[in-house]
Amino acid sequence: MVAVNDISSICCDLDGTLLDSKKYIGDLSLTQIARLKRLGKRIVLVSGRHYKEIAPYVMQLKLTDRDYVISCDGQYVHYIDGKVIWKNDFLTRRDIKYVLSCVEKYDNIQLITERCDYVFSSSFRKVFGTIRHRNRTRYILQQSIFLPNKIEKIICYEDLIPKEIECLKSNEQLNIVHYETENKYDILPAKVNKYVAIRELFCLINEDLSQSLYFGDAINDIECFKHLSHTIAVENASKEIKRLAKYGTKSNDEDGVGMWLQNIE
Repeated sequence: MVAVNDISSICCDLDGTLLDSKKYIGDLSLTQIARLKRLGKRIVLVSGRHYKEIAPYVMQLKLTDRDYVISCDGQYVHYIDGKVIWKNDFLTRRDIKYVLSCVEKYDNIQLITERCDYVFSSSFRKVFGTIRHRNRTRYILQQSIFLPNKIEKIICYEDLIPKEIECLKSNEQLNIVHYETENKYDILPAKVNKYVAIRELFCLINEDLSQSLYFGDAINDIECFKHLSHTIAVENASKEIKRLAKYGTKSNDEDGVGMWLQNIE
């Protein structure tokens, strides 16, 4: 177990980790986070959600100016008021065209942007104009989608065949995250992940990464579990996360984060 004097920050994923299945923070977690804040520990909320979806938990936890929020799987780092202090790469037009060429036969595709999400239920032509030249299709992006919005990631809710998966993974500019339980693929820029955002934040605030805790459960936490020293997996975490974790705790529905934190003295 880590001693309280050995840590300076507590980084915690939300869904499936700090939040229970009804999207509430457990009473014990609230109590222990408040206790550790009184001892001067920094809280960093790390989530795949956009900031506006994280903001209610910022208020509930009574975070202060010492604390931070990382949103969109590491796309942005925010002050607690939502102001962006660092952002990662967005998908380029070339990236998007490449992804579409790999999964063009599917309709259940979503584009995630800074301001809103675009869902496609029938064809890409709602957003992408197409030009057929001989036997090939070229995708022409409409400017309205990209100005001022920027594409953070593409979500594919389909059961891709191995050939399509290999097509996506062969592009070194992309980061492919497969959520097996949800049968979906998140397709992000190669440099975008939670660990990169945490590393950049700690560099900005001149803090030692080795003095941080990280709680997580899912495949989008994997880079944190690979690179951070003090990682804790909740019982409901994926097998890969549990394998990489240094410590374990009870499930999110059993307030596992709070149960682990109460043992820090």
